[in-house]
Amino acid sequence: MRRIAGISAILVLAIALSFFNHRGIAPSDEYLYSFHAWQITTGDFELSPSAFHNRFGQLLPMAFFIWLFGGHPYVLTLWRLLYFLLLLVGLWVLMRKKGSWLPWAAIGLIELKPRILR
Repeated sequence: MRRIAGISAILVLAIALSFFNHRGIAPSDEYLYSFHAWQITTGDFELSPSAFHNRFGQLLPMAFFIWLFGGHPYVLTLWRLLYFLLLLVGLWVLMRKKGSWLPWAAIGLIELKPRILR
């Protein structure tokens, strides 16, 4: 029961930090991913020889969320948030066998990293 409470507290903190530090879509890779995902949902996407253009592991989940919820800025970053939470849970599961303080330290360092929160 303590494990569930611990990981739940971590996930709630991660969601709160991500929500309050949300700055929308910056003109960067994430903007291009959102644009290509939007093209997939509208049927205007064309394959390209560029590997950056065809990252379907990133584009298809984003296109699904755009199709499901619309093109709101929070929806465009929903896949990134879910992937981040999956990273936290995976790290927690892997590190909890090493000791009681190590998972908390690892999760805390990742959770508070400003680059991930932007």
